[in-house]
Amino acid sequence: MLNIVPIPALRDNYIWALHNRQHAVVVDPGEAAPVLSWLEARQLKLAAILCTHHHGDHIGGIAGIGEVYNVPVYAPLAENIPGATRQLAEGDTVNLPELDISLAVIDIRGHTRGHIAYLLSFPKFMTVLSSTPSLNPSPAGRGKISPSPSGGRVGKGEILSPIMETSIED
Repeated sequence: MLNIVPIPALRDNYIWALHNRQHAVVVDPGEAAPVLSWLEARQLKLAAILCTHHHGDHIGGIAGIGEVYNVPVYAPLAENIPGATRQLAEGDTVNLPELDISLAVIDIRGHTRGHIAYLLSFPKFMTVLSSTPSLNPSPAGRGKISPSPSGGRVGKGEILSPIMETSIED
């Protein structure tokens, strides 16, 4: 069974974790200490770090986590993220055999110019892993959406928002 849980971080943020009770993946680790404590308390092995964009409250913990765990750090190709080991663009896939999942990479620029999200889908369920306000109804999804280069706002957020709120049935 795959679990998706928030790890409180900083003053008003969350780091999302996916785990199967043996391994975990964290999304946008803004600081290291909460992730390291959470993993230790649950005796989980970290399999990877997923980054969606370059803001400090989403990547500030990568170096500290990297001091303890030697895991791949997936990040957007169009953004400079220190510690990234694999840079991604729309159409790429992230395979995480420890969790028995694959994630499709989606370009959702708007919050930042290179922002990506990770699409996780199962036969009866689909969700988007992102910490962007337009895609994430949780308190972790705070912040501003920047205008797109064409002058409008990102359109995929409007398309993907219903996915966040609904399970997909066959």
